Amino acid sequence: MYATVPGEGFPEVTEAIERSFAGSRGIQAAHVIDEGSDTLGYFGDYAAYPPEQMQGDLTTNNVGPNVAQDNMSAVVQAGDSLGLSPSPEQVTADITNPQAFSEPGVQFYPDQVETADPTVSFYGSAHAANSASHSASTTIGSSAGTQGDGLISWNFGDGTSETQPISARFTHTFPGPGLYQVKASVTDNLGIALTAQAIGGQGSVVAAHWTISDGTTADGTTITVPHKHLDGFVTITDGAGNTATAPVHVN
Repeated sequence: MYATVPGEGFPEVTEAIERSFAGSRGIQAAHVIDEGSDTLGYFGDYAAYPPEQMQGDLTTNNVGPNVAQDNMSAVVQAGDSLGLSPSPEQVTADITNPQAFSEPGVQFYPDQVETADPTVSFYGSAHAANSASHSASTTIGSSAGTQGDGLISWNFGDGTSETQPISARFTHTFPGPGLYQVKASVTDNLGIALTAQAIGGQGSVVAAHWTISDGTTADGTTITVPHKHLDGFVTITDGAGNTATAPVHVN
């Protein structure tokens, strides 16, 4: 099933549309085609995002705060007219880390998502925390120890890892057919990043609570802490509601 939206919807718009047709008989998948020329600009659940992330023309160039939900309702109405019986859905943003805009960022792109060729081309870029948040983050690197080296640290999920320059395209050859979870990370001059992962369980990690030995706590699957010796614990929750706790140790 294909649906269209007259603009570039935030991820929660697509996710709501997918959920609405998940129980429709005969529908195996829902796909959303958006308008790349920004007919209505970017739109989503603005109320869920921190103010600094809504800077610029994100809200100015839209026709109203209800654009996301109006689009969702229009898609459901179209589905009803086709006899697909979609369920009404509320467009809500899943913000797992509200401080993400104030932290260094990294994103990457593979040239193939599914392929029989074991060699895949990647492109990665990274940046310091956004200046709009008045962050003191100025430089980034592949790790806390080499912070400022201008490199991205890569873990290919096949037992291998390496570093590559920021804004560089390169190839990696996987050992054979399979599903590999590739991760790229950087660290800024303010501290180190801790990421909670699950081995086993049901689904991915959806929440994490950190307790540090100095008495501080934090929530989020990835947090940033000062680059110093610390101990603590992290409790994670997977998609099925299972929890697990493990110690944290940083030298």
